[in-house]
This record gives sequence, structure tokens and C-alpha cells, in this order.
Amino acid sequence: MPTATNVVEKFRLRAGERIVEQPGTPIATMSHAEEGRATFEPLDIAARREICLLALRGLRLAETPHLRRLGHFLLDRTLWFWTADALVKGEYVRDAVKRDVAALPHTAAAARVLSPSELRHEHAVPRKIVREHLTSLHVRWSDVDEDTALAEIAEVLDRCPPVLVTIEEDRQLGGQLRAGMGKGGSFEDTPFARYVRAGLVASAGELRFPPNGLWTPEGRYRSSAKHQ
Repeated sequence: MPTATNVVEKFRLRAGERIVEQPGTPIATMSHAEEGRATFEPLDIAARREICLLALRGLRLAETPHLRRLGHFLLDRTLWFWTADALVKGEYVRDAVKRDVAALPHTAAAARVLSPSELRHEHAVPRKIVREHLTSLHVRWSDVDEDTALAEIAEVLDRCPPVLVTIEEDRQLGGQLRAGMGKGGSFEDTPFARYVRAGLVASAGELRFPPNGLWTPEGRYRSSAKHQ
């Protein structure tokens, strides 16, 4: 059963210790052989709620000037949790599907690489745009209960899919497309618009969506389905 401790443990630091992201390190430790046979499932209600609580905490911290950076850090990490983590054998695992083409949308070139190390986990809607959108929503949350706020956060995160691209394709997502949706773009665009603007695909229909993956071609998270 996922717990709050599972999600927030990495934010507990000893005196003088720095936060260093360790890609591919699960909270629930598995051997490589076990990992290869493991089945993944979407985040369940408990895990989703804890992640949304972190986002809400980040939004509240960002209102305090000297804690704004910490708040932004939590908001940015929230999106990673939503797009790279999954349940494996019922346990919450960090980066369980971070570079898994069987789980996440990807380009045709990404499907041909020989090693996951050649892939980049890209956020279709850049984290900066997601953070700004959540902040704009937070302005009117002073008169709603916590559950309503958490539901709105989940709704936003469910519209921000990841896409696996190659290292070379990642380089093409530079300039205004690195942290934004491109000239004239906004959060309200279709989530895959950046990849068309960057020339990675002619249309979003050219992206590949695993039939049993965690995201739909519409850019929605399949939070209630079972996956293998």
C-alpha cells in the first residue's frame, strides 16, 4: 500500500546534505531480473492524492517570498512523479516507467534505440508552463475545500503527458520550445503541439501510444485502467 512516506522520503535531508536526483532509483528496490519481469500499473488513488498534496504544499510555499524556490521545486518534482512513477507489484516505485516505451508515448525514432540511456523523458507541456498554470488556478482556491483543490491539481496533471524522444530529438526542442509551448502557444494548446512545432512529427498522430500504456493519444492519463 503506497504511503505518504514513500513519496516524501526523498525530501528529508540530513544537515548539510544536498538534494541530488538519482534517475532510475526506485523506492521499492528490485533486482534487474525482477525489474524485467515486473508489471506496471497506473498510480492509484492513494499515490495520486499524496502527489497532489505535495503540489498543493508547493503552491502554498511559493506564496512566501523566501520560500518561493522551495515551492517551485516541489511543483516541478510533482510532474516527474506523475509521469515517471508507477505501481509495480502493488508498490509505489520511483522512475518505474521513466524510459519505458511499453508504458509511455514515444517517437518512432525512440522506438528504435538500443538502450534506454539513449532516450530522454520529455514533458509535453514544460514544467514551467504547468507550474504557472497551477499558480494561476491557486489564486481562486482560497474559498474551496482541500479535496476540491486536489481534484483540480489532478485534472491538470492528467493533461500533461510525457513523451520519450531520442537525444538528438531532445536537442531540437530548444529555444522557446525548451521551457514553453512555442510562439503563440499556451497551456490550452493540445499537449503535443510542441513536437509538431519542433518538426519532430508532422502531426500528433505520428507519435506512438502503447495500447496498454499509461497515456492516451488524447494526452490523458489512464488512471483507472490495469496495465501489464
